[in-house]
Amino acid sequence: MKTLFATSRGRRVVLAGVLLVVCGVMWSLAQNNADSALMPAGGTDAGSLAELEKARVQYEELLKQNPNDQEALRRLIMVLFDMGRYAEALDLLEKAPADVPDVSGAAAPDLPLPAVPALAPAPAPAPPVPAAEPAPEPKAAPEPLPSADPAREQEDAAKLEKSRAAFEARLAENPDDQVALRGLIQTLFDLGRHDEALRLLEKAPSAAGAARAAATEPVTTAPRAAAAPAPAPRTDTPEAKALARELAQAREELTAARRQIAEQEKAHAAFRESSRQKETALAEMIEGLDRRVRESAKTVAETKQALEKLREQYETLQALAERHRAQYDAHMAELRSKEGDADARVAALTAELAKERALRAAVEKKAADNRAAMEAMLAGLKQAVAGTTGELAAAERAREVEKVRTEQLRKSSVEAVELLAGSVEELTAEAAIAGGRLDRLAAELAAARAAQAPAAPAAPAPAPVRSIDLDLDLVLGDTPAQTEINLGRFLGRAVALEVNTVYIRAYSDADGDGLAEAMHFPTAAAEVRSDLLKQAAEQCRNRGLAVLACMPTLAVKLTDAALNEALLVLESKNGCVRPAFDLPRRLTPFDPRTFDALATICTDLVSRVKLDGILFEDDAFLTDLEDFNPAALAAAEQVLGARFADPAALSESRRIKWTRLKTRQINALLRNLQSIASAAQPELRFARAVYAPLLTTPAAEQWLAQNYRDAVRDCDVVVVKVDPEAAGVRRADAWLKSIVTAAAGVPDALSKTVFKVNTRDTLKDRWIAEDALRTRIGTLRQLGAEHVACGPDDFAVNRPRLDALKDALSMAPPGAK
Repeated sequence: MKTLFATSRGRRVVLAGVLLVVCGVMWSLAQNNADSALMPAGGTDAGSLAELEKARVQYEELLKQNPNDQEALRRLIMVLFDMGRYAEALDLLEKAPADVPDVSGAAAPDLPLPAVPALAPAPAPAPPVPAAEPAPEPKAAPEPLPSADPAREQEDAAKLEKSRAAFEARLAENPDDQVALRGLIQTLFDLGRHDEALRLLEKAPSAAGAARAAATEPVTTAPRAAAAPAPAPRTDTPEAKALARELAQAREELTAARRQIAEQEKAHAAFRESSRQKETALAEMIEGLDRRVRESAKTVAETKQALEKLREQYETLQALAERHRAQYDAHMAELRSKEGDADARVAALTAELAKERALRAAVEKKAADNRAAMEAMLAGLKQAVAGTTGELAAAERAREVEKVRTEQLRKSSVEAVELLAGSVEELTAEAAIAGGRLDRLAAELAAARAAQAPAAPAAPAPAPVRSIDLDLDLVLGDTPAQTEINLGRFLGRAVALEVNTVYIRAYSDADGDGLAEAMHFPTAAAEVRSDLLKQAAEQCRNRGLAVLACMPTLAVKLTDAALNEALLVLESKNGCVRPAFDLPRRLTPFDPRTFDALATICTDLVSRVKLDGILFEDDAFLTDLEDFNPAALAAAEQVLGARFADPAALSESRRIKWTRLKTRQINALLRNLQSIASAAQPELRFARAVYAPLLTTPAAEQWLAQNYRDAVRDCDVVVVKVDPEAAGVRRADAWLKSIVTAAAGVPDALSKTVFKVNTRDTLKDRWIAEDALRTRIGTLRQLGAEHVACGPDDFAVNRPRLDALKDALSMAPPGAK
C-alpha cells in the first residue's frame, strides 16, 4: 500500500474509487429513501460537525508543533473526509509522504487506523416518553489526541475490537439494523480491515450512508435498542446498476494498481542491485584515477628534469652564440679598418690619375665606377652577414651547415678577390695606354689588391625554407586550457617535422569562402574573434621557428557595413554590374578608403605582435571582368580617355592598358602597406602569394591582374601556389617542370620563390593522396626549387600524415637516404 501511495496516480485511483462508491450510494439513498427513518442518522448534525471541527483543529495544532507526525496527518485526512471536504483531503493526501497509510479503505495499511475521537456511531434513541420531555443524549467526551505510543495504539485497537463485537452482536439480533451496520463498516475501516468493509458495502449499498453518518456520532461500545427497521433500498434502479458497474471498475483499477506496485517493487530491487554494481565500478574507477594521478605526477617530475637539462643546453648554446657574435664584430672592425686603408689608397690613385689628360679622366671614371661597385658589394656582404645573426638561434641546425657555410664564405671571398683583380687589371691596362707612369700605377693597384685580399667573406645563401601552415581557427578551443593544449599539439608536430618557418593565418574564415570575417588580434577596422596570434607567434619563435603572419589584402569584412558595401569590387557580366557571386567579396584597391582601412589593420598587427614577416594572401587580384567600382572607373577614364561598360568592347591595346592599370594599383597598395609595417618593425620580410599560371601562361595577368616579375621585384619572398587539380593539368610532373623553369628564367626569382604544394583537392573537397604529395615535392626539389612548403595542415587529425610529410620536407638532398 505504501508503494501505491508513493505515486500521485495511485492515490487518485484508490481514493477516487472509494469516494465514487460512497458518494454514489449516498446519492441513491437520498433519492430513493428521502423519508427513510435513517436520514437523521445519516446526516451531519450540528453536534457532530462541532466534534469533527474540534478534532480537525486539534490535529492541525499537533501538525504545527511536529510537521513530521504522520499519525496526526493520517487522522486529519480522515476527519476532512468525514466532514465532506474531499478536495482538501485529496490535496493533503497528494502532498503527504509516501508512507502515509491509506484512509480510503481500498487496501489495508501497514498499521491499523485508530478510531477518530468522537466519530464512532451513537446509540439508538430511547423510545419516546409521553409525560415528559425526552432527556438529551449525553455526548461522549472527545478522547485526547492520539500519540505514537505503542501502548496507546494497543488500547485504541482494543476499543475498536470491542465496538466491532458489539455491532456484530446487534446485527446478529437484527440484521436490518442500519445503524449497527454502518457502525460496523466504520469500525472495520478504522481497524484497517478494508476488504471486509467493502464486502459489506457491496452486499448492502445503503450502508454507505450509514457509514457516512457514523463518522459524526460519538463513540460507544454499549449496545443500543434496535432502531426501527428501514425500508430496503432498491437495487433494480438504473442508478444502482450504474453504481455497481462503477464499483466493479474501481476494483479492476485497484487490481491493476496492485500489479503495478509489484512491478515497481521489482524495478526498485533491480535498481538497487544496479546502484550497488555502479558503486563498485565507481570505486574501481576512482582507484584507477588515483593510480594514474600518481603516474602523472611522476611523469611531470621527469619532464621538469628534462626541461632543466634543455634549459642548461639552451644557455650553453646562447653563450656560444654570444662568442660567435663577438668574433664577428671583431672581424667586421678589422674589415672596416682595411676598407679605410683601401679607400685612402684608391683616393690617392684617383688624384694621381686626375692629372692626366682625357684618357686619364676616362681611367678615373672607370676607377670610380669600380670603387662604387666594390662598396655596393661590401654593403651587400654586410647585410647578408647581418642576416645570419638570426640563424645562430637554431644551434643544432647551425652546426650541421657550418662546414657548408664556411666553404661558401671561402668561395665568395675568392670571387671577390678575383673580381677586384680583374678591375685592377683593367685599370692597369688603361693606365698603360695613358702614358709613362704605368709601373707606378700598377704598383699602387697591386698594393690595393694586396690590402683587399682578406676581404670580408660573402654572406652564405639563406637556408632553404621548409614551412607548414597554422590555422588559428583550429587552435582556438572552448576554454583557454583547451586552446593551450591545441597549440602544444601543433608545436610538437612542427618540431617533429623539422620545419623552420610557420605561416600563421592571422584571420578567421569559419565558412571557408575566402573572406576574412574576423581577426585573431585586436583591431578597430574589423571584427575580433580572439587575441591568439600573439601567443602563437611567441611560442613558435621561442622554438626557433620563423613566423610570417598571413594577412588578407582585399577580401576583408569591415566593421562599418555601409562602407564595406560601398567599397566592394564590381564586375560587368551580361550587361549587369554587380558584386561577383562565385568569388570572395573583395574591396576595390582604387578607393583611398580601402587603403585607410587596411592600413589600420596592418598598424594594429605590427604594434601588438612581434613577427619575422608578413605574407599577403592571394586575394589581391582582379579578374578580366572586374573592377567597375565608381572609383576604379574614374581611374580608368584618366588612362583610357573615356569610360566603358563592356570589357569585351575594348580593343587589344586598351585592354592591355586597363589590365596594367589594375596590376599597378594592387602593387602600389601592397608597397604602401609594407612601408607602414616597416616603420614599426624595420626587420620585417614581406611575402606575396600568387597563382602558378602567372609563370606559364602569358594571358594570366589579364585574368588576375597579378605579375610574377613585379612580385619578385617588390617582395622578399614570393609564394607560388602549386595546385595541379585546380589548374586541370593531366601530367603534373611536366607542369611542375614548366613552373620551375619559368621561375629560373627570371633574375633572382628562384632564390626568392617558395613553391607551396596544395595538400587538399578543393574541387572534390578531399585530401591529396600522400604518395602524390610526396612525389610533387620531390619533383620540385629535383628540378632546382630551393624553398618548398605545403598546406593546409590539420594537426588535429594528422593530415597529411606526419611521417609522409616529414620525408617530403626533409632537408636531405632529393633521393638521399
